[in-house]
Amino acid sequence: MMTDFEKSFAQLESIVTQMETESLDLEASLKAFEAGMALCAHCQKTLESARQRVEIIMQNAASGNIPYEAS
Repeated sequence: MMTDFEKSFAQLESIVTQMETESLDLEASLKAFEAGMALCAHCQKTLESARQRVEIIMQNAASGNIPYEAS
């Protein structure tokens, strides 16, 4: 099962491929670009959140405090 991030990233890849390989008119290009930027922002936010979680885990590990949290 794909995560929300994986789905968003796959959609972004699809948009990039579409823009690179198809002759889109100006309006279609702008809509694709807008959708791609929104997906990019969503992916960046998700990655930043993951980076922060990793940082916390690493800090806890360095201090000997490693809580277990099932996701």
